[in-house]
Amino acid sequence: MSAPPTNSIDVIFDLAKGRIDEQNARITTLDSKANFGVVSSILLISSAVGLRSALATAQKAGPVTDVEIAAWKLSVAGLINCLSVSALALFLVIVFCAFRAYQLRQYTVVPDVEALLTYYLDTPAADTKKTVTATWCEALGENEKTVTSKVRWTRAVLICLMVQAALLVLMALAQFAF
Repeated sequence: MSAPPTNSIDVIFDLAKGRIDEQNARITTLDSKANFGVVSSILLISSAVGLRSALATAQKAGPVTDVEIAAWKLSVAGLINCLSVSALALFLVIVFCAFRAYQLRQYTVVPDVEALLTYYLDTPAADTKKTVTATWCEALGENEKTVTSKVRWTRAVLICLMVQAALLVLMALAQFAF
């Protein structure tokens, strides 16, 4: 038994609807990643503050050695302060990038149900389906530019988060190795 023949508009309609759903899922995922970046950065900054205060306590208990890197002689406290300030600056960059990613909310939303009721209520279903499908395809293209920009800002959040984590590791190494 073969499947009944389908009109090509039905196929295109289903594909366009699937792409719209996929695009909405990507948008939600990108927002979740940006949120993850901010929350993780807050945890890393909290850890950096804890390491810094532990160093201050250790300095009160006894002398802390200096570190020689190439021809430079640095105090551990100075090194950790520098890394702390860098981590805090990265936190601010992460918050800014996440804000920019969240701010991208100007999507073309189709179909406009009120317009469909006003203009297409008495139109044959096939004509309405053609119009909705064409509008979806146009909106996909317009929205993809916004999604691409959101991807760039979210990627910046995650890269900065990795750098911030590396700074925290360096802080821990500097504190416990010397």
